[in-house]
This record gives sequence, structure tokens and C-alpha cells, in this order.
Amino acid sequence: RSSAASDVYKRQVLYSSKNRPLKYDIASPGQLVKDSMALFEEKAAAMLVKLRQQINPFVPDIKVDVGSVRQMLNNLIWNALEACLNDKQTKNHFVSVKTDFFDDDHFMFEIADNGSGMDEKTQRNIFEEFFSTKGSAGTGLGLAVVEKVVNKHGGRIEMASTPGKGTKFKVILKIK
Repeated sequence: RSSAASDVYKRQVLYSSKNRPLKYDIASPGQLVKDSMALFEEKAAAMLVKLRQQINPFVPDIKVDVGSVRQMLNNLIWNALEACLNDKQTKNHFVSVKTDFFDDDHFMFEIADNGSGMDEKTQRNIFEEFFSTKGSAGTGLGLAVVEKVVNKHGGRIEMASTPGKGTKFKVILKIK
């Protein structure tokens, strides 16, 4: 396991087990995406997955718990990379991370991949703590942590997935 991956897992366990209060700071959604993408550049290259980012520079700075939002983005990007790695059918895999306006009052982080996708049964259980499709390779905490971060920020998460085609997560948060 790479150091980036083991670091993600350690933080998942810590975040999942602690119920700490949020520490709000002003942050740029675009910069949060850039920071997370930079963390996975080497790993993605080694996995032969192209990372794409699309940042709307007009999305204003937001007030969030920077550490937990970074953890959320890292978990979603790592899962997308693993979905690409596990998909043996598709050539030219990609993980796309985007930040943009969702509507007048909200912005979104969108993480999409063209990896293995998920069937309906998997989709129903993905936010359950300790549910994993990765066997002993997964903790089953990544998406539970994502959901916890989104809920603590008063946001919502949308997901669409098709087996063999990929998955798209939209995290929608209020522009305060």
C-alpha cells in the first residue's frame, strides 16, 4: 500500500472514531481540489489513470472545516482511482474532479470516474460504516466519512453509478 493510501486510511479511522467539533476557516473550493489532486498525481500515473480537474474560478471562498473537506475529497478521489484500477474492461481510465456552482446558493464538488461502477445493491449500502467491496483491502470507512463530513456541513450528496461505466458523486454545499 502506498503512503498516500495508508495516510488516507489512517485519517478515515481517526475521523470515523472521533466526534470532534468542526473548525471553520475560509477556503477556496478550487484550491482544495488542487491540493487533493496533487496528493494523488504520482499514484494515478502509476495506475495509468488520467486525472482531470475543472475549476470554476468564480466560485467564491467558503467557510468550511478544511481538514474534513480535504479528507472527504481524498476519500472520493481514492475510491475513484481504485474503481478504475479494478475495471479490466475499459482502456484510458480517468478521474475527473470539478468544482462549480450548483445553483445560486450552492456550489458542488463533482468526482467522476469511468471505472467499474456499482450495482444497485452496492449503491444502497455504500454509506454504511464498515461496508466494503474491497475485502480485506478496504476499511469500509471512506464513504461513511464522506457522508459524515457532508452532513456536518449541512450539505447533501448525490451519486449516480452504472456497472462497467463508472460513478459520479456530487457533494453540494451552501455558499454562505
